[in-house]
Amino acid sequence: MGRSTVLEIGVGSVGCPISEALARAGLGRLILADPDRIDLPNISRHAATLLDLRRPKPLVMRDRLLTINPAMAIETYCEDIFQWEDEDLHALVDRADVIVATTDRAAVQQMANEQAVLRQRRFVAAGCHEEARSGEVFTWFPGEGLPCYACLRDARIAPTTEGRHDYAFTDDDDDYTGEPGLHAAIAQVANAAAQAVLSLLLVPEPDSELGRVFRPNQQLLMMGTARSAGYFRFQRPFQAWMAGFRGSRRDCILAAEHAKEGGRRESTS
Repeated sequence: MGRSTVLEIGVGSVGCPISEALARAGLGRLILADPDRIDLPNISRHAATLLDLRRPKPLVMRDRLLTINPAMAIETYCEDIFQWEDEDLHALVDRADVIVATTDRAAVQQMANEQAVLRQRRFVAAGCHEEARSGEVFTWFPGEGLPCYACLRDARIAPTTEGRHDYAFTDDDDDYTGEPGLHAAIAQVANAAAQAVLSLLLVPEPDSELGRVFRPNQQLLMMGTARSAGYFRFQRPFQAWMAGFRGSRRDCILAAEHAKEGGRRESTS
C-alpha cells in the first residue's frame, strides 16, 4: 500500500472521505485533481470548515490529510486536467495504480473512465443519487474483458423516482443538477467506495481477502441509505446488493476503440 498511487478526480463531498480513508490506510501517494473551490453550501457535507471558504478543494484536503498521514506524498492540481494536452494527461494517468472518479458531472466521469480503459488502469467511479437516498460504486480492472463505466451508464441513465430531475432523459451535462444530501448518507457511500479503491489496490496480492471483493461477477455495488425505501429498486432502508455483467455493451464506442488500440499494439510489437 505504501508504494501505491491513486489519482482522485473530484475532491468534493464523496471524494474527501475517500481521500481521508486512503490516508489512514497508509497509501503512499495521492494525486488530487479538482478545479472547484469551497463554497458555503459545501461546509455541511465536506471536511472543509468556514476558514477554507474560496480555497481550492485539493489544497484544503492536502492540508488536512498531511495532519493525518504526513508520510503520504500528495500532489494537487486545482484545474481541469481534461483540458491538458493528451501527452501530459496520459503521463499523469500512467503513474496511477487506481483512478477514482467522484465528480457530479457525467461527462467528467466518462472522461475518467475513458482514460482508465485506454491506459489500462484500475478504476472506481462512485457517487450518490438524488438527495443521497442511495449511491453506487462501480469498479473496473484490465485484463478481464469487463464492461466499462460507459457500458454501465448507457446514455448516462441514473435512478430517479421523484421527477424533479429526470436523469433518464438528459440531453446535456448541464441537465444534471446537484441536490443536497445528508452528510452521513454521503459518507456511507464514500466509505464503501474507499474500500473499493483499497480492494483494487490489493488485487495483485493473492492472499488478500479485501483484494477479492470486487471481481468480474461483482462489479457494481448499489447501496441504499436511511431514506432508500421505495426509491428506485430499493425496498427498505440501507438495502444493498452487488451486480455483475456478462460483457461490454455491443455499441460501446470506447470498447470498440480499445479493441482497435489493442490490435495496433499487437501489430507493432
